Amino acid sequence: MKRLLLIAFAGLALATARAGVLVPDTDQLPETADGFLDFRALKATSEVARALAGKSLPPTREARIAEARLAAAQRPTDPMILARLGQTLLAANRLDEAASWYWRAARLRPADTRRVEEFGFALLASGDHTNGLRVYEALFAKEPKTPRVQFNLAAAYYHLGRHAEAAALMREFTTQQPTHLRGWYNQGVMQLRAGQPGLAGQSLQRALQLQPGHPFVLAALARLNRAQGRREVFEQTRTLLTERIGAAQTDALLAHEPMPIYLIR
Repeated sequence: MKRLLLIAFAGLALATARAGVLVPDTDQLPETADGFLDFRALKATSEVARALAGKSLPPTREARIAEARLAAAQRPTDPMILARLGQTLLAANRLDEAASWYWRAARLRPADTRRVEEFGFALLASGDHTNGLRVYEALFAKEPKTPRVQFNLAAAYYHLGRHAEAAALMREFTTQQPTHLRGWYNQGVMQLRAGQPGLAGQSLQRALQLQPGHPFVLAALARLNRAQGRREVFEQTRTLLTERIGAAQTDALLAHEPMPIYLIR
């Protein structure tokens, strides 16, 4: 299995030599209690994205970054120190830079699956789904039952249009984590995109039971009802969503592609 990870890194080294590790194409992603929400679909209409855009970091966060940079400069071959800088940058939503430091840390210790996983997460969060997929597929070959690996590999499949595979893998995750709101939400979205509306409805209803009124779950249910021609139910769900987050955010959630999903770490 160690060889699989080394092969994955060899391929990524070639890709980075040609075009750089990342091709960022996303808004910055706000951190949640247990992961990152992919706000790519919301773009400039997202109040969160607008709040983050151009916003300077608090002095304490800048100080932490400066301290982590200094430690990395002093100990450039210590993967733990380099990963700590990556983590600090990730918390500050500096995703492309975070991925580059996670890459250095993982390259120094390719058998350390946690460092490799952090690198893969940063790639996905930055929008580099192709290389993120390669990292997570190598991890999955080694640790197929690790929930974080299942969750984020499914997210990579989703963004690359492999919706049925994404939905099947997320189902494995929710079997292990039956009270995980974001797992049921992601599963419902993936099933909807995979052409499984019945299963999608069940998954999204389960998510709604776990957190009634969750805006992203309501938006996904509204899309499902619209796709199935249930105009009256769609309008009812849309009204509930508008009452919670306003008309502009509702329009953004219902109109933009791809539908937002979560990553976890």
